[in-house]
Amino acid sequence: PHVFVLQNNKCFLALPPAVLLQRYLRLSFYPFQAIFLLNKRILKGRRRNMDKSLLNNNEYSWCFACGKDNPSGLHMRFEIDDVKCTAYFTPRREHQSYPGRMHGGLVAVLLDEVTGNYLFAKEGKPSYTAKIEIRYRQPLAIGEEVVCTGRELKRKGRMVEMQGTICKKDGTLLAECLSKMMIVDETPQPSRKLAAGEGEEE
Repeated sequence: PHVFVLQNNKCFLALPPAVLLQRYLRLSFYPFQAIFLLNKRILKGRRRNMDKSLLNNNEYSWCFACGKDNPSGLHMRFEIDDVKCTAYFTPRREHQSYPGRMHGGLVAVLLDEVTGNYLFAKEGKPSYTAKIEIRYRQPLAIGEEVVCTGRELKRKGRMVEMQGTICKKDGTLLAECLSKMMIVDETPQPSRKLAAGEGEEE
C-alpha cells in the first residue's frame, strides 16, 4: 500500500522500502541488460557458418582416424551442426585389446577426432590438442556401434575447451573427455601416396 505524508503543507508519496529497492534494482539493471543484448547480437553476427565440405577434404585423406585412403585407419565419418559433431563407429576385431573390447588408446582417438573435427569445420583451420583428460567408464564392445559426440564448452583466444563423449545407442555413457585445443593458422600440406619402398626402414 502507498502512504501519503503531509509535510510543510505539501503532500509526498512515501513508498515502502521493498518497492523502492525493487525500482532501484530495475533501473540499475537496464544498462546491463542493454549491454548483454548488444554483445549477444555482435557475437551472433560474428558466428562462422559451418563448412561441412571440410570434413571430406582430400588433403587429409591419410588421416589415421578419418582418412579414406589409409588402409589401416578407422575411416570415421561425421555429421555436424551448429552445436556438435557426431560420428557413428563400430569397433572391429583388429581394434581390440583384451578379447571382446576396444583398445583404450583407440577410444582416445575417437574422442580426440570428434572434438577436433568440430573445430575444423567451424573455423576452417586445423586445431591441435594441447591437453586431454579421459574418463573410461565402460568398455566398448567389439561389433557394437557407438555414438561419438564433440561439443565446444568455452574459448579464450585461440584456445578452445571441448567436451567429447562416447555412448551406446541407448544413451549409456562409455567414455568422455575434456580437452583443450589450439586453433592455428596453417596451410595444410597435401597428402601423397608413398612410392614403393619409401618410408621403410633399411
